[in-house]
Amino acid sequence: MRQSKPKRISGVLLLVLLAVYLLGFPRGTGQELQLLPQWVSDVSPAAPAGNNAQGAGRQQSGSARAFRLGDRFGYLDRDGTLLLSEAVLYDVTLTDNRFANYSEVSQTVVIQDPAGSIIGTIDAEGYPLFLGELSVLLHPDGVTVSQWRSDGARLWRYSVPAAFSAIDAAADVTLIGAIDGRLIALDQSGGELLQYRSRSGRLPVVAAAALSSDAALAAAVLDIDPQRVALFERSETGYELSTELELPDSLRRPLLLQFAFSDRTLLWEQRDGLGGLRIGSRRRFELPLDGAVSGFADIPEMQLLAVITRDEDAMLLLQPPYSRPIIRLPLPHGDTFVRVDGRNLLLGVQDRVASYRLERG
Repeated sequence: MRQSKPKRISGVLLLVLLAVYLLGFPRGTGQELQLLPQWVSDVSPAAPAGNNAQGAGRQQSGSARAFRLGDRFGYLDRDGTLLLSEAVLYDVTLTDNRFANYSEVSQTVVIQDPAGSIIGTIDAEGYPLFLGELSVLLHPDGVTVSQWRSDGARLWRYSVPAAFSAIDAAADVTLIGAIDGRLIALDQSGGELLQYRSRSGRLPVVAAAALSSDAALAAAVLDIDPQRVALFERSETGYELSTELELPDSLRRPLLLQFAFSDRTLLWEQRDGLGGLRIGSRRRFELPLDGAVSGFADIPEMQLLAVITRDEDAMLLLQPPYSRPIIRLPLPHGDTFVRVDGRNLLLGVQDRVASYRLERG
């Protein structure tokens, strides 16, 4: 019993902190931007989830929202009702309409919906990635990638010349980066749209890869010493290199790289901040921050960026290309995530998820 008291006290304190930080009052600014509190949900192992029938109904209405906090994941309804909460096995891949919670060694990938019902399988050994509506399997040999249909049929299988180090997929394209600096784009039949080999850095490697939502643009963070960002544009015959930018530092780990603001901006992680490129003007900018970035989400209709910093324990609302925060929310230390749906911002800390509505005026 003595061991359980600190856990209870910690949970109560965290709830109080979240109430103070997140739901105490709307946060206004000189620009009349407000974060209007909606709800806070407990997603801890002890929290009761909705029954399967309720969960299935909510899933059909398209209101389930996926979350992952540390070694737990699950789904919440728009009103904060917890639909599902489970412990991660070896790893989990999830979207708003399906997930696969898999062990380190598994001969079959089991696909489930937000209610936990089994909706399909992939009868192959490997590590699944759900990227939008595409299902990609990374095979245990470290060089083979395959794509699968929703009915469990394999579309294609491709072996990279060196171990893969980054991957993304969108529309009809899968983008694969390898540890030898090779970047490959494949169409929905497994045919090559791009075969690019980086040789500019002292150590060639693809540290990150990203596609725009329509796959018209592809990007990668390449090499070490120096490290650079490369942007490719799709043509009738494949992808062509259009822009290269050298970065101020070389980070020797996987990096955050993402198209944002309706694919009009490319954002990437840098040491203590973010870098960015306006696609139309090719204007480059930097967002220096007080600490490393652990996650970010864009709010296109308000031209805002929500960023969580790892060292500072804060959530910042920025308006790129300006790095001064419009709003800064201090956060309790722990696992975090942030995501945006329209003007609704979901912020997760430890075992709580809070919802805000962003408004002006």
